[in-house]
Amino acid sequence: MDNFNSILLKIKNSSIIEKLLILNSIFFLITLFTKSLFIKWFALNTDYNLLFLKPWSLFTYAFLHNNFFHLFSNLLILYYIGDLFKTFFNNKQLLYLYFYGVFSSSILFIIVGYFINSNSTLVGASGAVTALFVAVATKIPHYKIRLLLFGDVKIWVLAFIWVSLSLLQLTTNNYGGAVAHIGGALIGYFYVYFQLNTIDWRKFITFSSDKSAKKKTNLKTIYRKNTKIKISTTGTDQEKQSKIDAILDKISKSGYDSLTQEEKSFLFKQGK
Repeated sequence: MDNFNSILLKIKNSSIIEKLLILNSIFFLITLFTKSLFIKWFALNTDYNLLFLKPWSLFTYAFLHNNFFHLFSNLLILYYIGDLFKTFFNNKQLLYLYFYGVFSSSILFIIVGYFINSNSTLVGASGAVTALFVAVATKIPHYKIRLLLFGDVKIWVLAFIWVSLSLLQLTTNNYGGAVAHIGGALIGYFYVYFQLNTIDWRKFITFSSDKSAKKKTNLKTIYRKNTKIKISTTGTDQEKQSKIDAILDKISKSGYDSLTQEEKSFLFKQGK
């Protein structure tokens, strides 16, 4: 009993990304033993009769996966991209964008299924993960990720390859997964696009309850290794830039998790 309570406490104190990883993993384990039942009631189907019978499937499909590789690939991207996403956004924005990626993917899947008159089923968190992936790539397109066999690759290139492969899959039997990727990519791109072009996205979708964000602020754009970051012009700009440079160097060498809480908070505030 004590061990069970300890596990619950660890889950409660885990980050939002860790909670999503755990939730997806738990659903996968349950599905292994009750696959037909879970697929029947929680997967998304293009059949409108089934959709009206189980409207929750517009969201629950994202927690089901076909096999371990399907689960592992989605969770691996979520783990690495999620940490990078939190450098420039907060936990609430991550959670909202994740589920809006789920929703946009399901809607696009149903629309495409209607026009091609297909009766198919959708499972997997690919749409949500792609929304976060493309959002980060739009925010910091020139940020480099080191890959084992290819060296440093810009994140926009990785996102472009990811989405391009999805487009190619539209002509295959796995068109549902491709549509999910595209739906997530669209919501991820337009969220950051509207934000960077000073459009108040909250008029359409509320990602933050911070009313102070509506106030106009003077911003100055600085560049660090081709990464654009906007910071407030109040205070000593040179000192802020030096601090941002040092933090980005630390992330490049040791990863985001190596930052102290103070450094994370500072970078988050300057990245708004």
